[in-house]
Amino acid sequence: MNDRFSTWLRSMSNVRLGAVLLFASFAVNAPLVFFAELPPISGADAGPNEMMQSMSIGTRLFYGSIVVPLFETALFQLGPVLLLRRLLRVRWALVILASATLFAAGHMYSGQYMAFAFLVGLVFAYGFSIRDDQVDRAFVLVAVVHGLRNAVVSLIF
Repeated sequence: MNDRFSTWLRSMSNVRLGAVLLFASFAVNAPLVFFAELPPISGADAGPNEMMQSMSIGTRLFYGSIVVPLFETALFQLGPVLLLRRLLRVRWALVILASATLFAAGHMYSGQYMAFAFLVGLVFAYGFSIRDDQVDRAFVLVAVVHGLRNAVVSLIF
C-alpha cells in the first residue's frame, strides 16, 4: 500500500493515527443507521446489548475494552496478516477484505450487526496495514482503538 493517503497516515504518530481510526470506526457505520433493524440470525447467541445489560459497568469495560479487543485483534487482524500477507504473500486489499469478513463472521448477531462489524473490520484491518512494518505496534494500535471503541459503546448503552 503506497498510495498518498496511506503514506500520510504512516507519517502520523500512533496517538494521532489511533484517533483517526477511532473516528473512522464510528463514521463508516453512519449510513447504516438509517436502515431498519435486520432480524437476528437463526441460532445466533444473544447480541452484545443483551450481554452488556447483564453485566456491571466495570465488568463490561474490563471484558469489552481489554479482553475482547486483544483476542479479536489477534484472531481477526494479526492472524490473517501473518497467514495471508506474510506466509502466502497475498495483496493487502485481499488481506483487508478477508480480515473484515472474518471480523463480521465473528459478530453474527443480526445482518445489520454483521454489516456494522464488516465496516469496522475494514477500518481495523486497514489500520493494521498502516503499521504492518512493525507488527507489535500494529497489534497494540488496533487493540487499543478497538478497546476505546468498545468502551465508548459500553458507556453510551
